[in-house]
Amino acid sequence: MSDDWRNHPATEKQLAYLQSFGFSLDSLLTKGEACDLIDKFSDEPESQRKRDQNNRKKYEQDYGEREHHLAYHLRLELKEAKQNVEEAEPDESEFEKEDFKYEQEARLVFWKNTFRDVNLAVEDFNEQWSNLYLNWGYRFKTPTDKQIQDLLDALDVNSSTWDRDMPEYFFQTLEFNFPDLLLTMPPTEEVARKHAIFKNILQNL
Repeated sequence: MSDDWRNHPATEKQLAYLQSFGFSLDSLLTKGEACDLIDKFSDEPESQRKRDQNNRKKYEQDYGEREHHLAYHLRLELKEAKQNVEEAEPDESEFEKEDFKYEQEARLVFWKNTFRDVNLAVEDFNEQWSNLYLNWGYRFKTPTDKQIQDLLDALDVNSSTWDRDMPEYFFQTLEFNFPDLLLTMPPTEEVARKHAIFKNILQNL
């Protein structure tokens, strides 16, 4: 078998794997060189330890970013689930449809949580929905599922990043389209109480 493949440029997958070991990509690598380095690092306990440490750090960063922008990530996950339904083989379609329903419900629940008193157990807590409630959601009665879904659909059509960059658009659009949901006397004392609870939860996470 020819060794010509060893002289081809290293793949993105190879380079990403090498970076997980802390390897600095300061020169152009071939596929063969990358394979040799991967074999070398895989046999070194210290390199394995560094890789595990880097992977753990990346996971924590990714998790923190997701929690901070959970509304946006829930939409991305729903979009991916919808694409999986469209591309599924016949024997996979039911599973993908169930997954789509699950992602759709998860997104709906997130936005419902920005309006109402929810279970404050630490494992159910999310910083973003609590901040959205404290800043905007407390001013409204809880919309129906259909009202929430209709707003999400309309906002998604107009912007692909609104729930990442300007999630308050949801409440501004809600007030414009359903002014009857706006409370005449927002529960300011209740908001202050929840603010203290949420702050305490965040400090203990």
